[in-house]
Amino acid sequence: MTQTYQRPAPFDWPDGARIGFSVTYAFEAFKYASQIKLERAKPGTEDHFSLSYGEYGAKAGTWRTFDLLEDYGLKATFDISGATCERHPHIIREMHERGHEVAGHGWVNDDFADDGDPEGEYRVKKATTEAIENLTVSGLSAGPARPICGQTIRCPSRPGWG
Repeated sequence: MTQTYQRPAPFDWPDGARIGFSVTYAFEAFKYASQIKLERAKPGTEDHFSLSYGEYGAKAGTWRTFDLLEDYGLKATFDISGATCERHPHIIREMHERGHEVAGHGWVNDDFADDGDPEGEYRVKKATTEAIENLTVSGLSAGPARPICGQTIRCPSRPGWG
């Protein structure tokens, strides 16, 4: 069955603006390797070069991004992993203090839950959410922002996780 969509009702942007955009920044942690893979590490072993690439955000990139966003008066959503909270809590606190949105992005970005284990996915989501909430003010909603495995739809949830 084909679904028919209708044109949305006209929308007026605040202050007469003609366009809107969102700024999202992935501040990730890795267990074995980042997205850059130049060495041929054996599966399940650390790729040290790749992991060093993944540390740029904590050493310089995130701080430079904070300054750039401040220069332009912008706020961003930072997708962060639970392991990032453990490794760099001072950066997560700074992010929150500057008024940026903090969103969960799994525990690490290179070790995913098994598709047949929705309970395992729930444990990852819960640990990630708790890591974020423990570093920020109470009441912050930190539901994970992305599916962690193919069973997300069947994963036990809590109110506010969409």
